[in-house]
Amino acid sequence: KGILAFLAQDAATRVFCYTKADVRKETQNDEILRFVEFWKQRTGRLPEELIFDSKLTTYKNLNVLNQQGIAFEHLVLAAWEQGLGTCWIGRFKEPEVRNILEVPEGLRVIALTPLGYLSTSFVAKDRGRKSPGEIVHYEKF
Repeated sequence: KGILAFLAQDAATRVFCYTKADVRKETQNDEILRFVEFWKQRTGRLPEELIFDSKLTTYKNLNVLNQQGIAFEHLVLAAWEQGLGTCWIGRFKEPEVRNILEVPEGLRVIALTPLGYLSTSFVAKDRGRKSPGEIVHYEKF
């Protein structure tokens, strides 16, 4: 028999800051989210970066992390600083992407980002959408 344990190390201090040795198989997929909440309570902010085996959780939970903007958004911001246009793509057909990119077995693709130089000429077309002023509200509706 084995045990399920969760350990987290702070990259800056290299100190283990979170341990849990009583992880249950039926709740293991949510442990990464529990760690993120622990980190937020401890530091007052979300972790900037998470590195973990993606088998530790589910696509649903990976999407929660992506929605929180952890790590991947920093990559997008760094690209913009270099003059590259980009955005993150969290919804795609993983088997097709794995095949196209020849991703090795044992690794999962959890997000993609296209990178490229912005076109110098862009013509915005009226698509009948509401303006930001019609849908964005500050401190009141």
